[in-house]
Amino acid sequence: HPRILDLVLASKLESVLGVGDYELKTGEEIAVQGAGGVVTGIKKGIPKSDSVAGHSIGINRWSPELLSKLYPFMERFFASKGNNHNWEPVFDEFIRSEGAGLCHYEDCGSLPWVNINREADYRKAQERLYDLIYPGGTLCR
Repeated sequence: HPRILDLVLASKLESVLGVGDYELKTGEEIAVQGAGGVVTGIKKGIPKSDSVAGHSIGINRWSPELLSKLYPFMERFFASKGNNHNWEPVFDEFIRSEGAGLCHYEDCGSLPWVNINREADYRKAQERLYDLIYPGGTLCR
């Protein structure tokens, strides 16, 4: 939903992760953990609990202050653990150590969005969204 981007960009907070409703279905879901608007972690495929603020939508805005601390952390992280990582585990470790309190989450509630991790997800999203945008239309392949 286009309003998700608006919410993240218009947030008064410096660094924000957009989050939506969280429900564990496949184990691929990325949960943003937090309390009082502050991100305390980000984990893949965890059960819903009081510590889960929502599902990471993947629309984020990070401040220069956060990035000035994140980049040196990433250099050390990759030097010690290799560089074949998704962003979430790296960010989780950063938030749990040097980045504590630097990032907040913006609750986008139940606004609709589609999670795309693979080409098959993209194709399903195209078909679903096409019908939402162009009722009665046919998706050209």
